[in-house]
Amino acid sequence: MIFRGTGEIQHALTEGHLSLHAKIKCRYIGVDEHGQKKIERVESTAGRMLLSDLLPRHPKISFNEINKVLTKKELTNLIDVVYRHCGQKETVIFCDRMMKLGFRHACVAGISFGKSDMIIPKEKEKMVIDATNKVAEYEQQYLDGLITKGEKYNKVVDIWSRCTDDVAEAMIKGKMTGIAYELVQTQDHRLPLLEPMSEVAGKLSVLNGAFFLLSQNEGRGLVLGGVVGVPPADVVIIGAGISGRAACNVAMGMGATVTVLDIDYAKLERIEAQFGNRVRTVFSNREAIAREVTRADLLIGAVLSPGAAAPKLITRKMIQSMKKGSVFVDISIDQGGCAETIRPTSLDNPVYVEEGVTHYGVCNMPAQTPRTSTMALTAATLPYILKIADRGFAGAMSTCAELRNALNTHQGALTNHAVSEAVGIRYTSIESALG
Repeated sequence: MIFRGTGEIQHALTEGHLSLHAKIKCRYIGVDEHGQKKIERVESTAGRMLLSDLLPRHPKISFNEINKVLTKKELTNLIDVVYRHCGQKETVIFCDRMMKLGFRHACVAGISFGKSDMIIPKEKEKMVIDATNKVAEYEQQYLDGLITKGEKYNKVVDIWSRCTDDVAEAMIKGKMTGIAYELVQTQDHRLPLLEPMSEVAGKLSVLNGAFFLLSQNEGRGLVLGGVVGVPPADVVIIGAGISGRAACNVAMGMGATVTVLDIDYAKLERIEAQFGNRVRTVFSNREAIAREVTRADLLIGAVLSPGAAAPKLITRKMIQSMKKGSVFVDISIDQGGCAETIRPTSLDNPVYVEEGVTHYGVCNMPAQTPRTSTMALTAATLPYILKIADRGFAGAMSTCAELRNALNTHQGALTNHAVSEAVGIRYTSIESALG
């Protein structure tokens, strides 16, 4: 196929008449040694022609620099050529544009991944259906007055716990390889795949909390930032990690009085360095939590224990001490929650009132902002996917400690100690499982 320029190529790609790897002929406009426009017809692929649009025009940078298989080494050489002939500024612009082009086509091509790409135990569907039917049965028993609300809650928790254990056992029997998102950890103890969603959840916790403080939602009828002559609301955040810091950022932006508690002085120092004395930082212990919870209009639980259940730092007695109509948002609910009174809720029915306090227990808050969440998560995940794709599973495990330490199941072995204790399946060290 012959094309006049990259505009026609892009149109053909969009309409599905052409693939990125299709061999084509097209005009390429470069410059000669005098800086004059130089037009030539080249044979290449559609993908390389799109990349040629980004290439700085220079007499010593020919189309041949990109008209080949561009491995990592070749890309490094290409960037070096651009730097030597065009300088730092043009190189930075070229690399930035090349990155954006790569991300755009990675998303279009589905190089990230979707739910349909995941290997799921065949038994899982039946297990989930059986559990769902059992939950519906308990719901009917509750409506018929045969069991109390508390009994229904305990039975539902037991059902889903057993279902989780059964799925885990099926994964082990199927000899599946599973890498836990939440356990990918860098040498400085960061959790890079959790950070994007933690930040989104932290920011949404304040927005949702502010919404349920409104009187039509049975809240105290407060504006977080107050108004002239009326003091702002008190926001108390337990946890100064990624989600806690993001919550603090939004709460501060809305003008609230913010207190952040944590057991890590370094995290509290980072809060103080970022926000100055506008935020109260408090070293966390049982007495401090009890004291600060009492004064909170909006309480946010941002506690994380990687790979394990969140600790129950907030007791029922503490919740009872809160003002009537105040709101508690628990970001850590997907790990069991950090309060004795919290339980999972859904976006269809996100809150319930317990001890006079509105409880918000939605497990997947980032689902409320799917566009932002997907873009953030894809950007964080793609480098690790590429490591596995480039090096293979064995190579990635041997060269990337972040991925190796996140291995949960492999060849019929369970390699996570905390999960082993939770589901009652024998633990095998990662080294032994990998052989």
